[in-house]
Amino acid sequence: IQENSDKDFKDVDAKYVVLIGKVTDRIDEDTYMLSDGTGSIVLDVDDGIELPVGKRVVVRGDIDEAFWDVGELELNVHSWRLENKRD
Repeated sequence: IQENSDKDFKDVDAKYVVLIGKVTDRIDEDTYMLSDGTGSIVLDVDDGIELPVGKRVVVRGDIDEAFWDVGELELNVHSWRLENKRD
């Protein structure tokens, strides 16, 4: 996702994606970090949703690309679940 967002011809903003990775950190009330082994992405969750830090999860949501290169690329999480060993 990050690689494609760096290329002008590949706009990733608002694309719906499914990512599998480990929640590595809780930054604040509604912001987490997810690592899939190839890189990390900021997760923005709705109020009241808590992700399990240290666990592998499947997250679904849309990409929120940095506007005019200000800020970070984020994933607006719409739903999540623990990763099933068979995934």
